[in-house]
Amino acid sequence: MTRVLVIEDERDSAWVIASLLEHYDIEVEVARNGRAGLDRLADFLPDVVITDLAMPEVDGWSVLKTIRSNPETASMPVIATTAFHSPSVQRDALEAGFTAYYPKPIDADMLVAEIETMVG
Repeated sequence: MTRVLVIEDERDSAWVIASLLEHYDIEVEVARNGRAGLDRLADFLPDVVITDLAMPEVDGWSVLKTIRSNPETASMPVIATTAFHSPSVQRDALEAGFTAYYPKPIDADMLVAEIETMVG
């Protein structure tokens, strides 16, 4: 079973993403902020991380930097999400090293297809 760690500070968004993924039989762990997400990373061992870009304290950009700087997680797929979509944010996210980028509201079918491609 595919395992996805969702890092999202907005309760409703976290619930929607988790529910969508669980509908497709994906095991989901939710962390409510970047720091908690990074803490859960080692214990949960996800196949994919989905993180909101804009969070207080440890944002999605910092989550990505930490994941990419660790040899054990450097190649892990990390998907960026944001409610503040713009072409420049998308470009910046992909150039920074996010594996994929999805503006909210997220298209569940597209996201699940992307995750399935990432995990093979």
